[in-house]
Amino acid sequence: LRAMAARLGFNFNLDLVRGLRVLSTKSVMFKCDTKHNALWGDAYNELSIGREAYDAIEHLSDTLVNDTSRSVAASLTKKHQRARENIKAGILYRKNFRGPPELSILTSRAREQIAHLSATSPSEWDAVSVSENFPISYRGAGLLLLKQRRNPRRFFRSLDAVVEYDTRSIKNWLTLIEVICTAQVGNHVKASESQIMQVLSSRLPDGLRWIGVENVLNKLAFADGNPALPHPPQTSVEAVNFVKSQHQAGYFQRIAESFYKPIETSSESVSLREQQVSVINKLIPLFKHMDFSVFTQPLMEDTSLTFRTVCRNWLCIDPEPLQLDRSRSPRTRSKVDCDFTKVFRYKRICT
Repeated sequence: LRAMAARLGFNFNLDLVRGLRVLSTKSVMFKCDTKHNALWGDAYNELSIGREAYDAIEHLSDTLVNDTSRSVAASLTKKHQRARENIKAGILYRKNFRGPPELSILTSRAREQIAHLSATSPSEWDAVSVSENFPISYRGAGLLLLKQRRNPRRFFRSLDAVVEYDTRSIKNWLTLIEVICTAQVGNHVKASESQIMQVLSSRLPDGLRWIGVENVLNKLAFADGNPALPHPPQTSVEAVNFVKSQHQAGYFQRIAESFYKPIETSSESVSLREQQVSVINKLIPLFKHMDFSVFTQPLMEDTSLTFRTVCRNWLCIDPEPLQLDRSRSPRTRSKVDCDFTKVFRYKRICT
């Protein structure tokens, strides 16, 4: 008990330990007497207990009931008090002083690459290494790796989730480019990196100002993944689709599917993903050279144009659906879902 109490960090009362020891000793003696009497054929209809064992039980109960203040108060050592103070200070900091959250500019492909590197070489790929090879701050990389360690299977399980996440990332890219182009058109900034960083740290929204503070301009080309580093053999969506293809419906699933068929990936999600891939492939080369003249020249020639109009025309985006203006993809899934493969664990299939 003392070893267990020391491991848990508590300082048990000596009277409590002594009472438990006496109680256990008397219990063993009572069992031996019962076995001895049973051999001689004595029948006991009631539980007989000795006076000493009764006194030990009474002493133990009095210790548990009447001595709680001293036992609990004595168990709180300086180490536990310091830990509680640190937890309380962390809560106060997160509530009042942490500031706005950092919006991500990484795509789903880059996040899965970071997760793959962290899973294969956790000692090598820490927050410092990730922040040096990807456009993410040290604090953001630490939070990303912490979530990954807590839930190693934290992946994108559907194409809709990938479309929704990458839509937010592309919107953040366009916000970043719009701030730079607006400053260049107004002659507020030149092509020097220091002036661009100053503009970004002051004119970007609160969630994106870390880009100018952390100076990740030279790493924006790796927002869709670093080509010099290994990628996972399969994306999470491909792994989930492979599990679905190998899954055989059970008895209860067949009954449920007689009333409701699981919704497959819609053609709208597929077209959205194709549009996103084309937009990503056009924007990433601009980040490599940080040359946005394709936007600034039309804006200088025609002052009536807006950045969104020029950007839409250059990216060849259909203005009717305007998918990039949506914060998330439309939800068409019903409340009833018979897709039981979501609860299955899966692993990436090495090819």
